[in-house]
Parts: sequence; C-alpha cells; structure tokens
Amino acid sequence: MICILSSNDYSNLGFSWAESLRSIGVDCKDLVLQKHSLYPRQSQVASMGRMIATCRDAEVIIVMHSSDQIYDQIKDLGKRIVVSHTGTRYRENHIALNQKFKGCITLSDQTEFMHLGDHKYITAPIELQPAPLYNGLLKVIGHYPSNAFVKGTDKIIEMLEQFRGRFKWNYSHNLVSHDAQLRRMQDCDIYIELFKPELRGKPYGCFGVTALEAAAMGKIVLTNNIYPKVYEDAYGKSPFTVVNTEQEFINIIRGLLSMDQNTFKNIQKETIEITKENHNFVSTANRLVKIIYGY
Repeated sequence: MICILSSNDYSNLGFSWAESLRSIGVDCKDLVLQKHSLYPRQSQVASMGRMIATCRDAEVIIVMHSSDQIYDQIKDLGKRIVVSHTGTRYRENHIALNQKFKGCITLSDQTEFMHLGDHKYITAPIELQPAPLYNGLLKVIGHYPSNAFVKGTDKIIEMLEQFRGRFKWNYSHNLVSHDAQLRRMQDCDIYIELFKPELRGKPYGCFGVTALEAAAMGKIVLTNNIYPKVYEDAYGKSPFTVVNTEQEFINIIRGLLSMDQNTFKNIQKETIEITKENHNFVSTANRLVKIIYGY
C-alpha cells in the first residue's frame, strides 16, 4: 500500500497522483490535514494521528509539498519515504530542505527544481474531455491567474495591448471552484498561463497544472519553461507554446491571431494528442511506480 500525505494539497496534486495509482490497481490511500476550498473531489481530511496509524500498514509514504510537519511524524516508521517538492517553500529554502530530506527519494513537477537537487521529474496526471475547437470567428484569449503577480498578469496585459481589437479577452483574477475554472477555460482558443521568467531576482517560470488542463481541452497554451530540456528528456515534445522572452510572446501572439482556421485547429488537435499520451492516469501512475521502485 502507498500512502500519500499532504498538509495542504496545492493544485490537488497528491489526490491526482493517488487517483492515477488506483487506476492501475495500486492500493493507495491519500490523506490531507487541511481541506482545500476549490476542489469538489480531494484527499480525505484526517488528523495527524490518523495519518500515522494509516501509514503503519503502508509500504511507501509520499510526503507532498515538502511538508516537514508530516515528515517529522512518520520518518521513524521504517517505511520507504518519497518527498515531493512543488512550490515557493522549496524554491526559497531548497538548501535546508535538501538536507532535511537527505536519503529520501525526492521528486517534483517543476522543471526548475531539477537544478536545485537530485530529483526525479513527474507532472500531474490530467484526464479531461476536449472542448470544441476553434470556430473561425474572433479568437478568444483567456487568462485566469490564481496569483496575478506570480503569473505576470500586468506584463501579459501590457504585451497584448498592441493587438487590441484583434481578439476577445477573457480575464478574471477572481478565484473560483475548480469546476468553474475548467468551464471558463473551455471558452478560450488560446490560454495564457504564465509569463514570469524572473521572480524576486531569481530565475522562475515553469508551467503548472492549469497549463496541462488547458492543453488537454485543446487550448493553445502560452507559458514559461526556463528549463524546457527537462520536460523534453522525460516526455518528448511539449504540448505548450513556450515563451520565455517578451519578443517571443509578441511574435507568437501575432502569428496565432493571423493563423487560418485549419492550421489553428491542427495545432489544437496535436496539443490534445500529446497531452493525452503523456499525462493520462495510467502513464503517470506507471512513471510514478518506476520512480518509487526502480522498475
């Protein structure tokens, strides 16, 4: 049995990995200390005591999001421990956390973190139905940031200004439920997830779960990935349009807005195919099992 534990399961990643493992018949239990307000389906909320009791029957424990709070409680149970690094906490404290989790298998869905420690790379699993493809009318560009500063929203709006009148702009910084977020992304032809190559003076910019969700629905996704080779070495061709400089962003938007319907739809179809092949539940679970057990 594999047990996946989170203090707060950001982007519902622990739950998604658990669902993928269950899809190939792995006995997997996923527990979280704090409920997430945006996801209708998520890991079961449990006390620390229940987490510890559940882990006694586990062969492997996956500690999500660099949670030393959980790790300190389960590290002496004699289990194989895997730690997932995902966000700002690791980015800003990676030296201390690398030392803290020394001896554990560590993995991440962030390409930039591969340069901060000896981690295995694996993304979230995504299984969504494609949305209708581009209808030939005025193209719709969407941007729904969870954090406008971190996603580079002001710069995105500034760069799009020169194309005013050539597209419909669907934008909101209001947080909504995960289901509502998926519904509003369905209405876009182009989805801009992120443009933030630098954050607080440090290299930054790696796509998140939202980019994969948009790609699975057939959106042409613009995002950052300052270490694209990490993704390509693990998965092959990317389903995203990577824009790491202002000029790249402007050139890509200009090309997409001028593109004919058939060419645009063909890119959408390829995006769906790549995302479905690389990031479905079964392939993600098999990749995760290989990381954990080495086969």
